Amino acid sequence: MKSISSFFQFIFFSIAIGYSCRVHCQSISGKIDVIADERVTDLLQKHLDINNQKKYIQGFRIHLFSESGSNSKVAALEIRAKFLAKYPNTEAYIVFLEPNYKLRVGNFRTRMNARGFLKEIIEEYPNAYVIKDIIEFPQEY
Repeated sequence: MKSISSFFQFIFFSIAIGYSCRVHCQSISGKIDVIADERVTDLLQKHLDINNQKKYIQGFRIHLFSESGSNSKVAALEIRAKFLAKYPNTEAYIVFLEPNYKLRVGNFRTRMNARGFLKEIIEEYPNAYVIKDIIEFPQEY
């Protein structure tokens, strides 16, 4: 009895698998007409226009330097110049958040990209770390 039941189960699953493969393996081609209210299209266009005007997005940068004091601005400018000489394709920003001058570099969309660059520079800048920041749209976009 068990062998007959197992045999029918095997046949049933074989047919089911064969049918599902045939259904999923066929290519589907054709035309799809989307019928939507004009207001939906207008709203979508407004959304696109607003996003195209934005110059900044949430992203990540690498924090290299922070110092307060009378020579902190000069020190930040010197470190920025040295960084840009070695990495000319990476943007560097000096930020003044009272009382500190801070140096942050890069415009990374993801934390993973920022960490990848951090690995390249960590020997030269051992106190560097990744921070969340408002960034400019990266050049590749």
